[in-house]
Amino acid sequence: MNEKGLTIEELLNVVNQLPKDMECLKPIGRLCTDKKESYQKAYEHFIHTNNNTCLNGENLNDDNVIKGQALESLVSLLFESTGGFFEVYRNIRNGSNEVDLFVGFSQKGKIFSSILDNKFSNIVCECKNYGRNVDVTYVGKFYSLLNSTNNKLGIMFSYGGMTGKSWGAAKGLTKKLFLLREKEDDKIYILDFDKTDFKKILDGESLFDILENKCKSLKMGVDDITKYIVKHPNEDEAVSKK
Repeated sequence: MNEKGLTIEELLNVVNQLPKDMECLKPIGRLCTDKKESYQKAYEHFIHTNNNTCLNGENLNDDNVIKGQALESLVSLLFESTGGFFEVYRNIRNGSNEVDLFVGFSQKGKIFSSILDNKFSNIVCECKNYGRNVDVTYVGKFYSLLNSTNNKLGIMFSYGGMTGKSWGAAKGLTKKLFLLREKEDDKIYILDFDKTDFKKILDGESLFDILENKCKSLKMGVDDITKYIVKHPNEDEAVSKK
């Protein structure tokens, strides 16, 4: 690569040389080494605000503002620290609607969109960090926001996640809303992202893998698709022979 970067032909040549198993692409979306310390501090602050009272605010409302800011900062870092594939826009107002964070592919993300999956090119993010789980009311309002702004993928970030299990309460509503539209391209994904998911990033999992598995879970109508992903009996043997 020279100072001017790669030409289209040179870039295609690089892509054509990638191995068929694409093992080399697995690190995409993982926490960058030089960003890990910043992300960890933001994560620990997020956990602290949710497990303590009297956060230097004058009252409960002030403490809730501090909790909300801790979550928004962590979400921003999440997208900024996992490879530079996203640009983050905070507190976007559109008419009567306000979006906590809007995330879109950066120039780098656009170049790799066919690999990363283009459905992640525009993401509406809602941060709920007020000491309780996300219930059906919030999910319903979020769906209305996505629908009115013509966005197909939204993530609800919180500490404890959505209420209910499987088809019950808020989690169940995301599945029912996903099924409302028949055409695959018209379906709206509302993903649940909580403290355990933030920790997975810190532990080295890929953001794209986490989001893709959540999308698959919606499609299959299950809580967590990863529960059903099992190793092939000969997988370890095949790896050892490489």
